[in-house]
Amino acid sequence: MNTLTVQDVIDRMVALAPPRLAESWDNVGLMVGHPGRALRGITVALDPTYEAVQAALAQGSNLLITHHPLLFKPPRSLDLRAEPGRTLEALIKADCALYAAHTNLDATAVNQALAASVGVLGTEILHRTGSAPIYKVGVHVPASHVETVSEAAWAAGAGKTEHYERAAYRWETAGTYANAAKTVSNTQEWRLEFMVPSGALKAVRQAIFEVHPYQEPALDVVMMQGDGTPEGFGLVGELPAPIRLADFARHIKTSLALPAVRLVGDPDRMVQRVGWLGGSGGDYWKDALAARVEAYITGELRHHAALDGLAAGLSFIEIGHVGSEQPVVPFLAEYLRAACGPGVPVHALPQVDPFLVI
Repeated sequence: MNTLTVQDVIDRMVALAPPRLAESWDNVGLMVGHPGRALRGITVALDPTYEAVQAALAQGSNLLITHHPLLFKPPRSLDLRAEPGRTLEALIKADCALYAAHTNLDATAVNQALAASVGVLGTEILHRTGSAPIYKVGVHVPASHVETVSEAAWAAGAGKTEHYERAAYRWETAGTYANAAKTVSNTQEWRLEFMVPSGALKAVRQAIFEVHPYQEPALDVVMMQGDGTPEGFGLVGELPAPIRLADFARHIKTSLALPAVRLVGDPDRMVQRVGWLGGSGGDYWKDALAARVEAYITGELRHHAALDGLAAGLSFIEIGHVGSEQPVVPFLAEYLRAACGPGVPVHALPQVDPFLVI
């Protein structure tokens, strides 16, 4: 039986895409709705259009999660006959919440989803904006619950490093405690320690407390010194083998089921080191050049950026704003299915590109 609320899903979204990663001009978070409402279902879409709201309601959802915000700035008036008033009215009348994760999702999932969809790998950040602190979470656990606590912590995001997953440190220890009757007990326990990124800290702590057999688990959190986990926009990676620019573009077009893509550069050029940034990423071409990228994939590219980048030796593959970001919708739906459990229906809504190729 599902007992989750809208706020529970927001917590999971914050763990995936912390709002602090959003650009200063952006508007992310709960746009409309009451976080305390019981959750009936979730629909994920790219844009908060009136049609997306109607589709979510038809699917029985009372939470619509979108990549793009409905409002960037406070409107001076709300005419319910026009946008955004019409969509806001539909949401409020149906008691359907709207949550947006925009540039904060760009920094954590959009480009990973794009890479997975076209079969490329990359962990190097294209445009670095800072770093997130890494924490070490330690907890003492009786031997009977070592695996249970470990699995819960890993599932919540602990133990992931640049090269490994499900990492932990453990060693035998002993504990002593006295109950209300002053009876002293000695226990054999294990000390578990996990490296945890800042975005997953709250979820990991909660997961450990939920499965730990003690009323008051001995848990401590220490911020690690050092550079932390790099944060920023876009990714850079190497293809398994060099490929013609035109053939690589055709592969992307087929993988994303796009009607067309646009090339800047010699179609016969062999490329292997590539970079990508979904959405309006054309202005980051200098970061791609600095990263020794040969072909740069993005959603939108300005004319003069294309000319300047080409003169500097960079090739481009422009795949459209929707084409570059649509992969994050099923990615996000799958994440929420895993995070919320089988009791919550989660739907992924395809986005209709407003631009037609004729």
